Amino acid sequence: MIDPIDPIRKRVLVRCDVERAFDLFTRGVGTWWPLETHSRRGEVDGARVERVEFPTDPGRPILEHLSTGDALPWGQLVEYERPHRVVIAWKPNANPNPPTELEVTFTPEGDSTLLDHSMVVYGSGLSDGNRHTHEDLPVVIVGSGGGALKTGRHIVYPQDTPMTNMFLTVLDRVGVRPEAIGDSTGRIEHLTDVSTSSL
Repeated sequence: MIDPIDPIRKRVLVRCDVERAFDLFTRGVGTWWPLETHSRRGEVDGARVERVEFPTDPGRPILEHLSTGDALPWGQLVEYERPHRVVIAWKPNANPNPPTELEVTFTPEGDSTLLDHSMVVYGSGLSDGNRHTHEDLPVVIVGSGGGALKTGRHIVYPQDTPMTNMFLTVLDRVGVRPEAIGDSTGRIEHLTDVSTSSL
């Protein structure tokens, strides 16, 4: 029996109307999801990701379609209330653990949405859970933090760059400047494209 945990809540402001935000998050997931690093294609030899299918009917699976003809589930759609709410039973793997319930709501807020003023870091400490490898970690940073980050880019950093370097850089943008975190070796370039001396 797994003990229940308190829900994790995140709030993000985006610069578009709720209809577009909803459609991009759901049916447009294949346009922004980092398929190069977060995909089930490694379970099928020689497979490439062709598309991600996000259904609109509750009870149907979210599917990753591969070049081999296989379609691997990422989870199941529980509720779909366009453009205000979607609930997913999230399980993008074949392990026996139960799915995680993911509920996302979309609410208008002035002329923008909350993502403009937030920074959300989403990633993993393992690039391959089967082999427990800690290299080539995929990380998505969403939101500009009130203009502190330059968004809309895909950046590849040199091999062996500690992820803690990214944490140091993000903390700089919110006015917290520790000398080091864990195995960090310094700040990373190109994430902000804004000089820290201007803060």
